[in-house]
Amino acid sequence: MVNNGIDNVVEIDLRKWAITRQFKTDKGPYNCEVSQDGKYLVVTYKSAAKTGIWDLNTGQELVRLKNTRRVTHGVVISPDSRYAFVSVEGIRGEPGSVDVFDLKILR
Repeated sequence: MVNNGIDNVVEIDLRKWAITRQFKTDKGPYNCEVSQDGKYLVVTYKSAAKTGIWDLNTGQELVRLKNTRRVTHGVVISPDSRYAFVSVEGIRGEPGSVDVFDLKILR
């Protein structure tokens, strides 16, 4: 679950309804997605205009990538767990776009 106001993402055990891990993020985490293979957590940082890719085995952020626009928004990961598609909003007439990140080479 993304906690935008306190800049973290928490992992919740749904059986116990308890927080099991916390991930300290960059400014303004907004959306997140876990890869189908369970290896990666991808988090959009709306306030920072970046996207973070986390290793769920170690709990460490592997890379923080700059987005092509200033308002990072949603994320979805391909079914094969290879690519993250991140929607980024335009500002004042600037068109929005989709940034594609390769989760194997981390760029």
